[in-house]
This record gives sequence, structure tokens and C-alpha cells, in this order.
Amino acid sequence: MALLNIPTFAGLTVNGVYRGTRLQHGKPDQNGQTRQTLYCGISVERKGNYGTEEEIIELVISDAMVKQGIPAKLALLENQEVSLPFWERVWTGTKSAGVTRYLANEVTQVI
Repeated sequence: MALLNIPTFAGLTVNGVYRGTRLQHGKPDQNGQTRQTLYCGISVERKGNYGTEEEIIELVISDAMVKQGIPAKLALLENQEVSLPFWERVWTGTKSAGVTRYLANEVTQVI
């Protein structure tokens, strides 16, 4: 029996179907500059009150990863089962709080 070289991660992974990317434009800052954020979406199934439901987990793709061509490599995996590493940052604002998930650099070991 042959052993597969499957990378392992110390952090979190999301397992599901890769659905693609979307670009979100932020509000202009005081200098008129608009920040753009690129997200990738992974659909996961979970049990809900009325059976199985699909949820999309979005991960921020950093500007450095965009420059490395990661979105183009991920596009080749669209509609396929994937396991992608990510990390989370909890944040609190003056009127809200939340969690932002980021695609981890270890993704280069997967794709």
C-alpha cells in the first residue's frame, strides 16, 4: 500500500465544495481610497431544522496571495471537494462585533 503525502496543519481547516471568489468594495476613506477585499467561498452542509442546509463559509484572500496567483489556482478547483486552511480574527467595533476568517498561507501546500 502506497502512502500519500497529505499536508497537515496546526490550525483550522474548512472542508466543503469550493464555489469561487467574489470582490467586495469598501466605503471610501477620508482620502477617497476604496479598499477591495477578495473572498473565496466554500459551501458546507449542516443539519438544520428542516433537514440539510447549505452554508457558505467565506475566507479573505490576502493581497500577497493574490500577487502569488492563488485565486487562479483555486479557480481550477471550482465545484470540487476541498479542505482549505484558515485562521480567524475576532473584532469589536463601536456598534458591532464579529469574526473574520482568512485563508492561511499553508494553502500553497494544498494547491
